[in-house]
Amino acid sequence: MLRFWRAYRALFSGSVLRSPASWVPRSVSVSSWAVFFLLFFCAEAFSALDVSFRRFPNREQLELRLPPESPQPDVKRIAARDVHVLLPMSVSADNAAPFLSGSTLLDAVSLGREGLRVRTTTEAFGFVGQYDAAKGLLLISFFPDPLGSRWQQNAGPQRPEPSTASPARTPPPAGEPASRPAPAQPASVPERNQEQNRSQAQSRDQVPGPAVEQPVETDRLPPMQSPAAESSPPPLPAGLQTFAGLRRSITEPAPPVGAPEQIRAPIPAQNDSQQLSDPSGQSTPPPTQSMIRNPIRRVSPEDAQPVAPFREQPEPAISSEPQPAATSSPEAVDPQENAPVITSATDVSPAQAPIIRQRIDPGPSPTPAQPTPEITPAQPVFPEAPEPERPSEAVEHAAPALEDPASQPVQVEQDRVEKAHEEQRPEEIPQEKDPDQQYRGLMSTAKAALMNAEFDVAVEALRTLSNVHGLSDSMREEALYNLGDAMFGLHQNDLANNFVPVAQAYERAMHMNPKSIRTPLALRNLGVLHLRVDNLPEARAYFNVLRRDYPHDPLVPTTEYYLGQYFLDRGDYNQAADYFQRVVQNHPEYSISQQSSVGLARALNALGHDGQAFQIMDFLEKRWPRYYIDDPSLLELAGIIALRVNELESAKQRLLTYYNLVPDTPDADMLLARIGDIYLLTGRPDPARRIFEKAAREFPDQEGGLIAKMRLVEGGIHDEPSLEDMFTTRRAADVYSEIITKHPDSPLAAVATIKLAIWQIWNKRFEDSLMVISDFLADHPNHSLSPKALEVGEEAFTQLVHRNAEDGRYAETLEQWRDNPFLHALLEDFSPATRLGLAMAFWKTGDFEQAITLAGPYLTDATPRQVLIPALEMILGIYLEQQEWERIVGLGALRDDLPAPQKRELSYSMALALENLGRSDDAQPLWLKLAEDLNLGHAQRGYALYFLARKAMQNENFERVYLYAQESLSLLLVDREDQGKIRDNVLWLTQVTERTGRLQEALAWALELDQLIDQSDPEWTMSRYRLAQLYQRNHDLNQWQAVLKDLQANDPRGLYGRLAASALQGRTLEDSAGRFRP
Repeated sequence: MLRFWRAYRALFSGSVLRSPASWVPRSVSVSSWAVFFLLFFCAEAFSALDVSFRRFPNREQLELRLPPESPQPDVKRIAARDVHVLLPMSVSADNAAPFLSGSTLLDAVSLGREGLRVRTTTEAFGFVGQYDAAKGLLLISFFPDPLGSRWQQNAGPQRPEPSTASPARTPPPAGEPASRPAPAQPASVPERNQEQNRSQAQSRDQVPGPAVEQPVETDRLPPMQSPAAESSPPPLPAGLQTFAGLRRSITEPAPPVGAPEQIRAPIPAQNDSQQLSDPSGQSTPPPTQSMIRNPIRRVSPEDAQPVAPFREQPEPAISSEPQPAATSSPEAVDPQENAPVITSATDVSPAQAPIIRQRIDPGPSPTPAQPTPEITPAQPVFPEAPEPERPSEAVEHAAPALEDPASQPVQVEQDRVEKAHEEQRPEEIPQEKDPDQQYRGLMSTAKAALMNAEFDVAVEALRTLSNVHGLSDSMREEALYNLGDAMFGLHQNDLANNFVPVAQAYERAMHMNPKSIRTPLALRNLGVLHLRVDNLPEARAYFNVLRRDYPHDPLVPTTEYYLGQYFLDRGDYNQAADYFQRVVQNHPEYSISQQSSVGLARALNALGHDGQAFQIMDFLEKRWPRYYIDDPSLLELAGIIALRVNELESAKQRLLTYYNLVPDTPDADMLLARIGDIYLLTGRPDPARRIFEKAAREFPDQEGGLIAKMRLVEGGIHDEPSLEDMFTTRRAADVYSEIITKHPDSPLAAVATIKLAIWQIWNKRFEDSLMVISDFLADHPNHSLSPKALEVGEEAFTQLVHRNAEDGRYAETLEQWRDNPFLHALLEDFSPATRLGLAMAFWKTGDFEQAITLAGPYLTDATPRQVLIPALEMILGIYLEQQEWERIVGLGALRDDLPAPQKRELSYSMALALENLGRSDDAQPLWLKLAEDLNLGHAQRGYALYFLARKAMQNENFERVYLYAQESLSLLLVDREDQGKIRDNVLWLTQVTERTGRLQEALAWALELDQLIDQSDPEWTMSRYRLAQLYQRNHDLNQWQAVLKDLQANDPRGLYGRLAASALQGRTLEDSAGRFRP
């Protein structure tokens, strides 16, 4: 109906009675009625268009939603800064234009019934359109592109230029009367509103004389303030559809008698040649591109120039009194042929067009011989609500009073054209932009993305902001801290593998301002980050800084929570319970106490403290009744805890609620089994039967489904009151055992046996389950449930192997393997993990060959990597332990297919094996490559350098010995586990420096070696004697004598002790003989 009303106003606004001379002929009214009824019956065929705007860091996007299966719209560029979207005829675009908040590329959007026009802020842009016909979704992405400024309008057919004597005029559109006013009749001012219309009608017969121009303050109202203008849509490019031409013909009213024609915009796609008239009668072709208009000059009627008349229809006189052609007519522009291109300012409805005000200073009057200033077509003006960060565009200014009312419409239109042109060329007034103001929109986008969990968008925007030069400290600080939060949120599910970028982001922010109000959050998140990489001391350090510097910050309780969660995930339930309890007791007013209550309940449940766990869950439910909204699985925890303390009704409500919220949960079968058991325990067999039937129907082969089948069989066949107590959780094993022993011939016995084994697996009683299956297969080898029994037995043994491998209980694994012979036939069906776990048990119990037999088949190129790696590590460990050097060398063919860590380990083992086989030359390339690998452990790298130094010493390459031995010594000193290798390195350094003549350095290394060798070591005397020799060679005789005397005293009968005594005696003789020398 809204479109119907607009069509009605558009049809009949032109025939509103303005004056007795403005009646429309009857023929026009009849045709208008016909078109009106056509639009009325077709109005419902149109569908509304939904247009929205989105901004991204590197692009801006318009999203248009059309009816599904609509024809593909035509998107094309029609001007340097205009893009037009031609919509299907069935789509109406009468909705309000989207608000371009924060846009830097799009200036305005104009919507019409046939199309949409987008005005950009620059010519250097590009765009891409994507259309999904099934959804009716059109996405137009605009992005900066310097090549876009080279765009040129395709040249169209040129019109023949009209003669200057009688320029041709375009005939009026069909449906408009070709009314021609009398030449002597004064022109009327176009109406702005009803009050002005009446005052202007009264002043038509009263023409004032010339008056001195005075600047007055006037408001420039949008043009065409008439009913037709209010409902007329924006102009459309040429060639859209014939429907566009029909709409213009029925919506544009005929000009009233005696009024000058309004300056209307030509269709943008037309390339009709337009000319500007000057007083000399010559015509000047318009420029191909927009240029700056000359200011409009106010002149008196005596100095004005005449306007060339139209060929087909003479223009009404501007002045009230006819004047000579050279002096009487005011300077004007032909309103039809020479009208500037104003695609939006004249055709956009007044409700959307902005009010433009401008002060026009009167300039000097031109001489009669001076040509009319060139009037360049202005850029289209698109209405848009001003952005918050842009300065207001409405400027108050005054306009000089017009002495002739008839000339006011043309002058007002020219002022508005000039203002539109100036506003569309902001680049002519370069202004310094404040970086904060310029990037505030990008900051808002980043913060909005951060709030909406669009962390990738936020990271990209904040990285850009953090590197912008000239930002204020406050804005840069905000960008850096927000970048850290965005990085933390982006990688929150994989912080361990993204430790470095997240930590660097926060450290950079804290270096910017360590006293920021955002510092507590950064400290907390850094602590959590270190917890994700198992760096508990560093995490505690960050948490301690947060507690010390910000003791009252709301984030302080979260540190206790994260520590509790850390221990809970690692199975240390006692410490986890302690941390969670601190939060619940000391900080109950914070929201983190809710998560801490959940963690405390989980820890107490794992520790078997069912009563305390139930109290915590009761506290949680009473304080936060909707605690399960974010994590419905908490209802299952609450139900299990309530079931363990025999709160059956409470357990039933929670389990039912959880199942109804998440019916497709992986635990759905056990949920139904538990709910059925609760119904039986509360004496309600009918609901229990319905639950069991549902479980058996939906989960026939799963654990809960088998329990349900058992319950259904027992309830339907053996419905005795004495059996009711048999279905409690704690007595389930007794119930199944009783069925097996009391009803061995019953069909239920086999099912009860299998179910008992499954129940025992559920309760982690794997040994009992294997025993039950073994007895069943021995008693019923050909039973129909034998395949199921084997499947259950395989599952029980698999879980037993994994549990014992984690606990180091390898002997128990082999015991079950030997006690259950049916498992031997299933060896080929075991998963690789189970088979390798069994091989590990053989290895740890000393049966190396059996372990190699089980793991060896996986050492092939066809084995998946996740299986090959553990198998290789196991066999390599066995070979190293047994010093099977030849076998280790034989594994070298697998090196190329291994990841870097395993390849590095195998290379080290091969090099060590070659050294032990006496093939040092073959090992040298491997040692050299390992020594260059900085990812190798310091101990292994130290050994690699050690063997390189030893080989260089054998070759007397003293330079390499010096380099390798020094680095090897520094690496081996980290752990100090191999003292022999450490002493060898020091000894080589001592020998190399001594043999190369660096006696001072040799003495220093000898002293270092003396510190490493204990007096009880057999090599101590030799080391001391070498030290004494170095003192002597360095001419330190006192130290030389002291070391020799000490050596003589500690080892008087040893070789080096006797050598020391001999050296001291010789020195004494030399001193005595010296006294007798002349």
